[in-house]
Amino acid sequence: SLADKVQAVAEGVWLGLYRFEKYQAKKDEQEGKRELRAVTIMIPSRRHLAEAEAAVRTARSVCDGVNFARDLGNEPGNVCTPAFLGEQALSLKHAKLKVTVMDKSAIEKAGFKGLLAVNQGSDKEPRFIVLRYQGGAKDDKPVALVGKGLTFDAGGISIKPAAQMDEMKFDMCGAAAVLGIFKAAIALELPVNLLGVIASTENLLGGSAYKPGDIITSYKGVTIEVLNTDAEGRIILADALAYAAEQQPAEIIDFATLTGACVIALGGEASGLMGSDEAMLRGLQASGDHTRDRAWPLPMYEEYQEQIKSSSADIKNVGGREAGTITAACFLSRFVDELLERRRRSAWSLRAICRRRDVLAANHHRHLLDGVAHREVIRVPALELVWVAIHAKVLPERAGLTDLISELRVVALQQELDCGLCLLSTRRGLSEHDPHLGLRESRSEQLAPALQRSIGQILVECEVRGWRTGEVRFLD
Repeated sequence: SLADKVQAVAEGVWLGLYRFEKYQAKKDEQEGKRELRAVTIMIPSRRHLAEAEAAVRTARSVCDGVNFARDLGNEPGNVCTPAFLGEQALSLKHAKLKVTVMDKSAIEKAGFKGLLAVNQGSDKEPRFIVLRYQGGAKDDKPVALVGKGLTFDAGGISIKPAAQMDEMKFDMCGAAAVLGIFKAAIALELPVNLLGVIASTENLLGGSAYKPGDIITSYKGVTIEVLNTDAEGRIILADALAYAAEQQPAEIIDFATLTGACVIALGGEASGLMGSDEAMLRGLQASGDHTRDRAWPLPMYEEYQEQIKSSSADIKNVGGREAGTITAACFLSRFVDELLERRRRSAWSLRAICRRRDVLAANHHRHLLDGVAHREVIRVPALELVWVAIHAKVLPERAGLTDLISELRVVALQQELDCGLCLLSTRRGLSEHDPHLGLRESRSEQLAPALQRSIGQILVECEVRGWRTGEVRFLD
């Protein structure tokens, strides 16, 4: 669509021009480079002007969030401390946003013992940051976004090699991604509820530093045997995930530069994606493909859990050399298992960010912005009806969806499914819950992947047009 093209051009300009030169002299002036002062985008006619201007505003909000995350990642470790991250969270202002930053005494009172253990070797106090954005209905459960905030990771007693240790300032990019998402979400005034949880500390050596062989009792009460102090991210995330699960969110998405094993597996071209809900993982992967911020799913077979069994505690913080990314995710899954038991339709997923020296805190939050619209593309099809709700204040132009809807009908026909489209309007535009795209399953117990992809594409098209889409719901 025209809006897609205008937004892509605007994003390309703002993201492509990004530089982090805060601590350098004006290099462009020294090198005689000229500043780009304006970009003109030509559109077919004036009647498309409002649509194009709206696309540019959307692009600006998205890019501001991306570059905010990039700036946080690029700040040196002596500037970007846990306290600094807390200040950046508090700098986000919106009537629908509430931010709470816990200092060390509050963290001790709350019982986040995993975070406190990792912090023992640092003189810088930790922070536990909670953000709540109420953009949706009051009773709608939030999407929880959890971020790893290691502002510098020397590895602790299990110290890292000296080579490239300076890059360990990027170990807080999960937290930066969460803050970038919130910055973009409040600027776009997304009609969703979001919960952000960030655990932040340094992991250094010191006389009080935690040690290999220590046993930590986490916030949830699960005991952790520490075999490697450089596997600290999962320990602080254990507290953050357990806290997020307590809030009963619709789903949990965890962002973390969790382990170098992910880079060994996938390189720098894709992030690792693991979780408990296949439908949610498919939605996140589709969103990543759409934005070229790609993620690739890794399995979490039950047998992998054997690798983190401990003879001294409930679990140990490393599972050995084999399948290091997967066993890290298995470790984290132990801190949301009760939520999954209580509410099987809730889910969590982990996006393990692969570090690249030339791509610093890339636009991971954009992945989420697109993912919000179709975060539940298809769930376990145990019931008969599937609905996708599209909400808008006025009846939108439906051009561009015709081909996708036709494709959906063809796929449904091939599976002998009844597929219909119902677009209802009132004098003031669309009613609160219309239009509905309805699909009735008549034979198979499971919707085929082709049908899932078609629904996912329709939801992506709705999202890029700025239409509000509801979750896919299963009705008796």
